Amino acid sequence: MDIRQHRGGLPWQFLASLLIAATMLAACNSAPHTSSSVVKTPPANVGSAYAPICPGGTACAKLGTAPAYHAGKSAVPSGAAVVGDWEVPDTVSPLFADQHIDFTLIRALYGACVVAGADLKWLPDECTEVPTQVNGDVSADGTIVKLKLLPTLQWSDGKPLTAADFVFGWQTLKNPKVAAVNIGGYTLITAVAALDPQTVQVTFKVPFGPYLTYLPYALPQHEFGSIAPEQLSSNAEVNFTPKATSGPYAVSSYALNRSLALKPNTHYVSASFYGPFLKSLTFRGYGTPGAMLADFSAGKVTLAQDFQPADLGAVRAANAGVKLSPAVGYEHVLYNQANKALANVAVRQALGLAIDRCAIAQKSLGGACSGTVAASITAPAALDFDKTLVATTPDLTKAATLLAGAGFTKKNAAGIRLGTDGKPLHFTLVTTNDSARVAEAALLVAAWKGIGVDVAVAAQPGQKVFTDFTGGGLLATGQFDIALLAFVGSADPDFTYDIYHSSAIPSKTNPAGTNYGHINDPKLDAALQTERGVVDFATRVTALHTVQQRIVAQQCYVTPLYVWPIITLAAPALHGMVVGATGDTLDWNIADWWLGA
Repeated sequence: MDIRQHRGGLPWQFLASLLIAATMLAACNSAPHTSSSVVKTPPANVGSAYAPICPGGTACAKLGTAPAYHAGKSAVPSGAAVVGDWEVPDTVSPLFADQHIDFTLIRALYGACVVAGADLKWLPDECTEVPTQVNGDVSADGTIVKLKLLPTLQWSDGKPLTAADFVFGWQTLKNPKVAAVNIGGYTLITAVAALDPQTVQVTFKVPFGPYLTYLPYALPQHEFGSIAPEQLSSNAEVNFTPKATSGPYAVSSYALNRSLALKPNTHYVSASFYGPFLKSLTFRGYGTPGAMLADFSAGKVTLAQDFQPADLGAVRAANAGVKLSPAVGYEHVLYNQANKALANVAVRQALGLAIDRCAIAQKSLGGACSGTVAASITAPAALDFDKTLVATTPDLTKAATLLAGAGFTKKNAAGIRLGTDGKPLHFTLVTTNDSARVAEAALLVAAWKGIGVDVAVAAQPGQKVFTDFTGGGLLATGQFDIALLAFVGSADPDFTYDIYHSSAIPSKTNPAGTNYGHINDPKLDAALQTERGVVDFATRVTALHTVQQRIVAQQCYVTPLYVWPIITLAAPALHGMVVGATGDTLDWNIADWWLGA
């Protein structure tokens, strides 16, 4: 697990992103008809075009007919690329992945029915189309979803990839003996059936808004079916050297606790992607960002990824070409509702009004504030972003008025406000002990002191901060008053549910819960339930606007600080890579990466 920030527990397929140019068309035929024909507009979260540049610098040729799928190859794979990460790979299995480099590897090795893009819209990959109610692949009540597979799908060993492999994948995932890590919304699936070799039918218990995030994925039954379920998590072939993969690449070799080398999957086809174009693709884990940065500077790494704000000083000193791209994530201040004083919305609002978000963003990220200061619990790139929300600027006078109205009128000799019980207004802020967070915390402490609030900082190792309830994590067990952290989400905005719904409050019976603020708000819960309980995306967006307004503007449960950055270094020779907005993926179109001048 990445312990330098918090990532939601999300299924591997959709920690990916892709860049697409999407145009939504609704038109009638210009020629006269005896009966009118209307072209239905796809949902706003479904893309309609992807036109990459292939090796040689020309647009990739469209292959096949409707439904278009790319069974041919427009270039012979060439060149060797190395992707670096400070984490060391510990699995390539979608069943057990729990860290950034694992998810990146999985996208290179395994396909999916649909893939989420850089603009957070979906494109088909192993399916001929994105299943929606508009195209009839999703039932009217939203509980039955049909996956229409490409007819030429094969595993990298040449065996056919059929609907039966999707059934096997789901049966393996839900088997308690397997102890899969990424379960999430898959528990709402009641059945997965192969209607024919190219059609999978998925049945959900109830209509489920983020259904595209939780479509079953294929696993090679002919390779993994003979392995006992309880042995899958420790099996080296499953976790590091699978012989049958479905993505653009296959495993060539593995060096324990170091790297995996991949080779082109010559049997790969996709409804959207054109490659693979690389002869060799190696994923290397370094253990520390500094070691990775040194190899990039020495020309040994093609793409260095997963840097954090605390790394920016060293990264910029070593290479001026560092790229910061906005993720669907946010650095923020979280207030623990279990604290009596912080349960008062006026106190939370006052604390937020004292903060200079621009100063904090500049301290951690550098550069101008425009585009970096956060106004909500998601980013402008998100399809559900409420554009009416605007980041507040410091207003110490209003903050002081709010605190006085909450009963904190008097001050002690040190200028700290006193409650009606005579006790000073004091809080403990918990955060990680990296340099960026420590610097941010210092700015927050100074700002709050300016309105008469005393705050002590407890900067701890990430493991101690983010471990779950059973492990005694400071956030999960509520051992804080205020927290400074980041959440980075996925393509589907439903990740908000798992952070703010009352059912996600951590406890002994819910140790993995991530509602660290102990927010229990019936109006917020109702909006989140609406978002999750309908398939129509427009209805979900309306509900999510209510969620954002409730959390940020009305109840001030959090104070967003800045939009979380995706920080990368890429060699000039790497082409085709476009950073997505989900934070956990740079590799949405990894099949189409290539090396050139």
